[in-house]
Amino acid sequence: MLNSENSYKNQQVNKVQLVSTPPLSEQKVEGKAPKSTRLDLKARVGRHHFALLRGYLEGIDLRLLAQRYLHSEGAEAADLRIIKRLLRWTIDELIVLARRHGEFAFARAIDIEPSRIQASSDSETPSLDDFRAERDPDGFYSEAELLDLFRDEHSGGNNRKDKRNARLRERQNEALRWLETLVATDPQMSDALAGWFPDVLAARLNAVGIITIEELVIWINQRGMRWYSSVPKIGQEAAQRILTWLEMNRGSLKYTFGKQVFAKRSDLQPEDLPQRALSEGIAPFEYFRPAQELDGRKGSNRAANNRSTATTDIEAIQLWLDTCTQIGGPTWLSYRREAERFLAWCVVEKCKPMSSIDETDCIAYRQFLNDLGRCTPEQWKVTYQTHLAQWLGKRGTPRSSEAWRPFDSAKLNIPTQSDDRQLSINTGEHGEPGNGVLSLSSQRQAIVILKNLFSYLTKIHYLENNPFDAVKPLMAQGSKIQVKHSFSVADWKAILHTLELLPKDAHYFRLRFLLKFSYGTGLRLSELVSARYGDLCQFQFLLNGVEHTGCMLQVIGKRERQRTVPIPTDLLKEIHTYMAHRGYANTEQIPANTYLIGRLTNLPTSVTSALEQRRVSLSIDKLSARNLYQVLKNFFSYVYKEMHATDPESAKHIQKASTHWLRHTCGTHAVASGVDVGIIQTNFGHESLKTTKMYAPNEAVSRMIAMQGFLTRQEKTSE
Repeated sequence: MLNSENSYKNQQVNKVQLVSTPPLSEQKVEGKAPKSTRLDLKARVGRHHFALLRGYLEGIDLRLLAQRYLHSEGAEAADLRIIKRLLRWTIDELIVLARRHGEFAFARAIDIEPSRIQASSDSETPSLDDFRAERDPDGFYSEAELLDLFRDEHSGGNNRKDKRNARLRERQNEALRWLETLVATDPQMSDALAGWFPDVLAARLNAVGIITIEELVIWINQRGMRWYSSVPKIGQEAAQRILTWLEMNRGSLKYTFGKQVFAKRSDLQPEDLPQRALSEGIAPFEYFRPAQELDGRKGSNRAANNRSTATTDIEAIQLWLDTCTQIGGPTWLSYRREAERFLAWCVVEKCKPMSSIDETDCIAYRQFLNDLGRCTPEQWKVTYQTHLAQWLGKRGTPRSSEAWRPFDSAKLNIPTQSDDRQLSINTGEHGEPGNGVLSLSSQRQAIVILKNLFSYLTKIHYLENNPFDAVKPLMAQGSKIQVKHSFSVADWKAILHTLELLPKDAHYFRLRFLLKFSYGTGLRLSELVSARYGDLCQFQFLLNGVEHTGCMLQVIGKRERQRTVPIPTDLLKEIHTYMAHRGYANTEQIPANTYLIGRLTNLPTSVTSALEQRRVSLSIDKLSARNLYQVLKNFFSYVYKEMHATDPESAKHIQKASTHWLRHTCGTHAVASGVDVGIIQTNFGHESLKTTKMYAPNEAVSRMIAMQGFLTRQEKTSE
């Protein structure tokens, strides 16, 4: 490559603003344009364009050049037609720039095609008219310029032509060096993405509030390795191009990425994760620090004789959470979630400490929960002072991330930063407000939890009274247990049939066990992921004079209540089969702390020496609740695709399913097959038999069946 030491220095990929100059009569022709002549033009020429042009003038294949230098242009850069258009645009822009600076020789040099320089010396010299028709059909050059170009290319003689070619190549190098010095600039963190990225890519980033390079770096650092998953229409390939571009410009940008950008979060230590500062704005409980006038020290509802050790609302909530630790699991997390939501609402929306909240405020909060996602943007702006986007964020965002929000925006298309952008609210078929962010049952649960919190704070005399006492939660429609969220017998058969179509690999064996274990026990999601092999207890019993061996699983469920769940013989065989595929030849080799449902491994199905090295890791190889939930959701989506053509209605029903549907299916199928409702109540850990009876046929169905039997018997009698 010509002048290789200058070609694409440091392989940087940049987009830069063209330089425009005043008329020739007002300018000085120098090696560099005066700073005062720099204008903000839409046309952009970058260092990568110069590198592409140098390679082209040397005759290198354009596809290879595009793969090396057009990282930021997108996947469409692989189209040869687009590459040629980009190349022609670059040459035209540089020709205009050189001519504006009076460098006509440079303008002519960079417009000479490589084939003209490399032409064989025995080629015939064309006439001037033919040369004009070939080289300048649009009359771009003046007569004098065209003659100079003609003499440069066709001066006659082999030796003279070789010298002329060398002279032209050197002139091209000189022209490109001068032009690159003239127009080149380096990106800065405050620059807008639109000045450096293709319009389509910049627009997709802008749509989620990423406007500048600095905001892009912050976004990537906050979200880690899969930062692009929260940007619509940007996949892994485009994300990698963006990272490559940033890396190539590290020298001018001077940014840093944390370890979380290059490794899975599960592989990182706590100290490797980004930590956020304490904030007076909306933030997780552990990072939320209201101003002193809002922290509750002087709340109007504070008790005169405070018997607690708390002096602020945050300390009081922490006392309550400490007393709830024995509940554990998802229930404790829901307590913390509702407390931090309400505390943030009091301080940020109402501008009051939580210990000054009265009954009217509590009713307003109940309405706030219902309005999330249900009222129009205009109604929201009139009613609330905080923008909806400040409350809503992507589910699963780490609490340490600045992008964390109290409520899940999965149902709504909510912008993340600008308060002036329109919100997209879910609506029904006729334009009425949709389901919103929280269901009625979730709103009801929130009020119940907050009533419990304030009852405790009143009991310990931190507060004078409980403002939630007279606030009734909105009643959820229908029963607490959604029996319709279960599979019919036909659906279940179709699910198992689809399962058998999968390759018989580690994923299949785990999925098979997960489905049958969930269906056979009716365990909750948290109970499934917590079950260990050591929780299985065998016992002996007599049946019809014959001794049998039974098995029970010890379970710790809601509110730390312990119970046992029977494990039938067939289900116990499924456990041992699954363990064998995880590398255990017999039950004696399975450590007691081995989780019944583990993460996928690449272990062979037969026992080898490699298994011995993995025993310790297998025993603690726990699958998280979130991952288990997603495994089943992905499978149900796969079942939908397989069934959609033959049974679209059942396929749509199965596609909606989640982990809890297996629990409901276990209950409905067991009761329908004759299992006593009381047994299901004990197995499921329901406090009330009324809850379990939801799995039994309803009263109308029972009466209809009874009367149908009565009529059938009467008809037989009359015969």
